[in-house]
Amino acid sequence: MKRIITLTLAFTLAGFSLFAQQTRETNTHKKGNDMQHGQMKAMMKDVNLTEAQKTQLKANREANKAKMDALKKEENITVKEMNQRKAALQQEQKAQMEAILTTEQKNKIAANKSAMQAKRTEMGEKKAAMMKEKLGLSNEQAEKLKAQNQEAQAKIKAIQQNETLSMEQKRE
Repeated sequence: MKRIITLTLAFTLAGFSLFAQQTRETNTHKKGNDMQHGQMKAMMKDVNLTEAQKTQLKANREANKAKMDALKKEENITVKEMNQRKAALQQEQKAQMEAILTTEQKNKIAANKSAMQAKRTEMGEKKAAMMKEKLGLSNEQAEKLKAQNQEAQAKIKAIQQNETLSMEQKRE
């Protein structure tokens, strides 16, 4: 009887330990890609692309993706050269997109970008107010944090708009 209980217990423990060691499928989260997709969707809202424009944009996107994939497979180039080529491909894709869009569509995209920026600013202000309340900050402390945040945002914007830096340098 003891032997049966011992064996049962041993198998149970072995089963649990195997289950614990089993590699679980993790959700491959692509927050950056999802976020970019959401931003692109918001920017293109109410732009009213024609079917021909949609087809042309899709063809351009696929061609540029193929070029980017080919670039990633090249092994005998430096990181700096790869980053320069990536930036050139991105600029080329942007130019192709702008060539397809009408002036009215470009204006609508610019208006959507502005609306997104205003919404981001509003959300930042709400977040700051919540943080002030939650942490019990004085008005002086909240103003200092706000000034530091604005200074950081200005630096980020300057880096983003600097055309002499590569994407990798901007990330650093």
